[in-house]
Amino acid sequence: MASVMRFVLETSENPYPYYEETPEGFLVPAVYFSIPEIETDNDTLSSYKLTYVWSISFIHRGTREAYDMALKVMEGLKKNRNKVKIINEDGSETEKSFYVKASRVAETESGTVRMTVEWESRRLYTLEAILKMRKYYVNSYLKNNIYKEE
Repeated sequence: MASVMRFVLETSENPYPYYEETPEGFLVPAVYFSIPEIETDNDTLSSYKLTYVWSISFIHRGTREAYDMALKVMEGLKKNRNKVKIINEDGSETEKSFYVKASRVAETESGTVRMTVEWESRRLYTLEAILKMRKYYVNSYLKNNIYKEE
């Protein structure tokens, strides 16, 4: 989530960020990062999938200015082929990235535009430690079938 936040803020020219709620008398231009919706699903036999759906609000004095900020982010994603670089805890970029889908930009109220961003995260199930078989012995016998012709 921090990687998406950083991409959004840098691409929209560093507006004031708000994370939990917008305080009274907040500054504009601003970006409000609400809590994302998360859906889970099975993925493979050894992993599950989390799908993040995040509504990010761009706030400005007028709707056109807010729309322009959101459009810069959407176009920035497209120019990067929908990839966002993963950042470390200290804020430094890694060589890894993940795909993000920006599905739509829509006005919610005067001076506010909301962009919906989605991505999937795959996680491994926690597997119990099991003792692996080291040797396998098979005892078998062959029975001779003798057919007599009468």
